Amino acid sequence: MSLPAPALLVRESASPEETEEIGRGLARRLGPGAVVLLYGGIGAGKSVLARGLIQALPGGEGRAVPSPTFVFVRHYPTTPPVHHVDLYRMPGGFDPGELGLDEL
Repeated sequence: MSLPAPALLVRESASPEETEEIGRGLARRLGPGAVVLLYGGIGAGKSVLARGLIQALPGGEGRAVPSPTFVFVRHYPTTPPVHHVDLYRMPGGFDPGELGLDEL
């Protein structure tokens, strides 16, 4: 069984508000089982984009969406459910597989 090639979506933002809007637009494009991977340093806007995405989904309206930096995984009961994962501060030697990501 082969998987389809991932779609690449490139957008630029000049403000947190624009970044949230990109997240809202992305939410409208996602289908069941979609996985969104964001890569960037601290302050790049990953959680701001995630906030726009999560708040655009049914059940996410007005929801606070903090960075999961010290929690690693935050679950949002949106439709579809969102699991916001941050692996930036994983301790050395920690196996991310221990977070149960394959079960999500």
